Amino acid sequence: MSTHHTLIGDAGTVHRGVFSADISPVLTIKSGDTVEITTLSGATEDLPTSSQGFTVRPEHANLLAKVPPGEGPHLMTGPVAVEGAMPGDELVVEIQAMGLADNWGWNAIKPGKGTLPEDFPDLRRIHVSIDQKRKIVTMPWGLELPAVPFFGVIGVAPAPADGTLTSVIPRNWGGNIDCKHLGAGATLH
Repeated sequence: MSTHHTLIGDAGTVHRGVFSADISPVLTIKSGDTVEITTLSGATEDLPTSSQGFTVRPEHANLLAKVPPGEGPHLMTGPVAVEGAMPGDELVVEIQAMGLADNWGWNAIKPGKGTLPEDFPDLRRIHVSIDQKRKIVTMPWGLELPAVPFFGVIGVAPAPADGTLTSVIPRNWGGNIDCKHLGAGATLH
């Protein structure tokens, strides 16, 4: 019989910006168990101000105050260990559902970053409104778009010999994949 687990993103369950075999699991499950995981997105400078009418969850502020930054920008809930799993085993992750935990999101263009760094030399950060019931994102200029959440960063621990690696660059173990198809109904091997 499988067990359902809940893993809340907060200080103690989230690490920042790296993948490493040296990071201890924050949860151990059995094959076939289900895990409901909450995630967080955004460093201190990415958070909206209280005057914008958005709510920053207490665990988000707690995490940013207590967990030092990593090499990459990502806030990663986990790792989750599978009891009895050995290197070389196939791990199959079925993403059964995705929800919207916050009433806001953010986007940033940073000088010197991204695919076309010379085309976007100025810092720009925007916050968007998320209607969790309607599953709609509203841009600051009023455009409404359907919210279709997906895992941008997901993976397994790299080989111990690889050491600590940034979350920015995806590799054979996963990482910053940013595949819009890794949402509800997807299966990742």
